[in-house]
Amino acid sequence: MRRFIAFALALAMGLSFVDNAEAKKPKPEPAATEESSEGGEEASAALEMKMVGVPDVDSVFSQANDPLKNISDAKAKLASLNTNLATALALPEGTPFADALADLKAKGEGKIAMAIDEKGMPKLSASDAVPENVQTALDAVNQGVADVQSAVELLAAVPDQCKEVASAATGISPSSFTGAGISPTQVPKMMKTVQGNIKVLGMVPDEVKSVVDTAAGLMTTLKDSFAG
Repeated sequence: MRRFIAFALALAMGLSFVDNAEAKKPKPEPAATEESSEGGEEASAALEMKMVGVPDVDSVFSQANDPLKNISDAKAKLASLNTNLATALALPEGTPFADALADLKAKGEGKIAMAIDEKGMPKLSASDAVPENVQTALDAVNQGVADVQSAVELLAAVPDQCKEVASAATGISPSSFTGAGISPTQVPKMMKTVQGNIKVLGMVPDEVKSVVDTAAGLMTTLKDSFAG
C-alpha cells in the first residue's frame, strides 16, 4: 500500500507538460476556436488519439496508444474489483466497496483474516470453512487486488511516455500536411485534430494520479475493514 501512496505523491509533484507543448503550437484562428475546443473535448472524453491519415503524423500519436490503454485498463480493473465482489455476494449493482466489504465480513462470521503480503498489499483468507459465496467473494477480492496492483504498476511510465509524444507533436505544423500532398483546405481540420490529441496527452498526469489515488483508497478501505 505504501507503494500506491508514494506513487500518488510523486505524481502530485507536477508532471504536467501540456502548457509547454501548447505554447509552441500554432494557435487556431478565433473563428475556429469553438470548433477546435469541441474536438478537443471529444478526444479528451475518449482518452484516445485521433488519427488523421497522414503516416508521418499518425506515427507520432500512435506511440501514445499503448500508454493510454494502460490507463483505461487500470480503470477497468478498479471497477471489476468492486463489481466482482458485489456479484459474488448477490448485492445490488453499484453497492459501494465499503458496504460490500462490510457484508462480506458479516457473512464470514468472524472467519475471515487479513494478511499483508511482501509487497504491502492486503490479502484475505478464511480461517475455517465458509459458505461458497463467501469463498467466491474472497477469491474475487484477492484476484482484484492483484490485478489492480499490476495495472497501477504499469502506469508508472505512462506520464513520461506521453510527455515524449507531446514533445514530438510540437514539430507538427501545417507544412507536415501540405508536404504530404494534403489539400490546404483540409489542413485546418487536421491541425484541430492535432491540438485535440495534445490536449488529451496533457490530461495524462491527472488521469494517472486519479487512478492511483482511487486504487490507494480502495486498498485503505479494504485494510480498515478487516484490521483487528
